[in-house]
Amino acid sequence: MFRRFTSPSSPGRLRRLGLIAGLAWVAAAGAARAGDLSLTLDVSASNVGQSAYFSVWVRNESSGYFGMGGMGAPPTAVVVLDIPAIFTGPVVSAQGWSCGAPAATATGHRVTCLHGGVLAPHQQFAILRVDVMQSAVGHFHACAQVAIMGSGPGAVDFAPGNNSACRDGDILPPAHTCLRSSGPALGAPLIITGQGRGPSVAAAEVAADQDWRAKAAAHGAIYSNWANAQGKSDLCTSSAAAGRPSVACVRKAQPCT
Repeated sequence: MFRRFTSPSSPGRLRRLGLIAGLAWVAAAGAARAGDLSLTLDVSASNVGQSAYFSVWVRNESSGYFGMGGMGAPPTAVVVLDIPAIFTGPVVSAQGWSCGAPAATATGHRVTCLHGGVLAPHQQFAILRVDVMQSAVGHFHACAQVAIMGSGPGAVDFAPGNNSACRDGDILPPAHTCLRSSGPALGAPLIITGQGRGPSVAAAEVAADQDWRAKAAAHGAIYSNWANAQGKSDLCTSSAAAGRPSVACVRKAQPCT
């Protein structure tokens, strides 16, 4: 019986080895440029009239490098952030990101940013930040998402469940600001005293209230609302002179916005 032995350098064996090596290279290239980007969104909302900001983090959750070259165009991370209309004047700042001007939409503004850099396994791109102004009191719902753009093996995100995030919150009414003394007791509450007199308690209270509001408004009309005042006290006393009753009321409080 005769057996046929194939030389290690025969054309057929070389072709098979070349095919195996090529497949291994493709697999390695795909793993090196694996796509699994996650997105995290945060919103620093507080009180109307104050500034706030949106923060977006994009992280490579895979064990391979994102954005490597090779077969096809290198993948690019694309982030879309939808900002509710309750926020205005968005200004984008993000190192390494390429962002277009915020576009007005029916529900607010949309910010679109691209990042074509290489991202090591389990690392994140620089934070994408959008500063805004809180322009109205109310509830908001904001969302952002990340996608992979490109034509190579790494341009497919094999775990899309972590590609988006939403945040709900509320913009609150203005924070109370109370008047403080600028005299020797710097920083101490500034107490305004209103005085009034009338033939009845009701009349005297109205007069004392008007006096208190006028004195508080001298520091700014925003301070003249008795309902927002802190440390309130009211005291009325009655007397009679020549048979005619008289009531004097004193109203004290620290004016607040």
